[in-house]
Amino acid sequence: MTGSVVAGGSAGRDRSVVAHGPAGRSVVSERGRLAAGAGLAATLALTNLVAAPRLGRPASAAWNLGATGVVLTMARRAGLDLAALGLDPGRVRRGLLVGAAGSALVAGLMGAAAASPTGRELLDDDRVVDATVGQTLLHVGVYIPLGTVVFEEVAFRGALPALLDPAGRSVARSVVVPAVVFGAWHIVSGRAFVAAHQHGDQPTGSVRGIVASTTAAGLVLGAARRVGGHLAAPGLMHLTANALATVLGREVGRRRRRDR
Repeated sequence: MTGSVVAGGSAGRDRSVVAHGPAGRSVVSERGRLAAGAGLAATLALTNLVAAPRLGRPASAAWNLGATGVVLTMARRAGLDLAALGLDPGRVRRGLLVGAAGSALVAGLMGAAAASPTGRELLDDDRVVDATVGQTLLHVGVYIPLGTVVFEEVAFRGALPALLDPAGRSVARSVVVPAVVFGAWHIVSGRAFVAAHQHGDQPTGSVRGIVASTTAAGLVLGAARRVGGHLAAPGLMHLTANALATVLGREVGRRRRRDR
């Protein structure tokens, strides 16, 4: 996307950004961007620090779906169109193609990880090892896509980049900064991850490592969003990674128990 900045003729007028996308253009006021940005920050903080640690999986998924609606409403009220948010219907096909290619790469890398001792240690997850097949399918088919992927993609690859860079011309603002925020978002869940992967005297992984790896993942997903032009691209890759982590984590953990 390309765009231009249009400044008001007097000091009292609100500046606006004209964002051009495949579906046309949207005029986003600076005041609207600030309000939506503050609302997004508040929604992320409430979700990460209050809701996620206290709610079970069904309630957390419902919360995140509601939060997704709130984020989209705020972004649209700020003047962002569907193209700016990565939801242009005309870009779905390309997004799915890019996402499918990226998902194949993700699956290959995770399969290779499962074949190595170090990779198996990272995948081994006490949180899912006791899950039944039905519970695993529910987690992979409902909680991950609706409770995690939809919200995080709309927030971190949709609304946040669009608010930071409505014109879509800055890789730093549309990819790098959201990736850093995405990494920081995983500090809280990273602590739970480390606790669930401690099978000896020393834990496998660290919160710092998780933040670094999710920041790197955010860069890849942000790039997929730009190339694919739709949230379907990073969303499909995100879903593949989380679903495989759940399935492989369960199987690796069960094998560890059998081999004791």
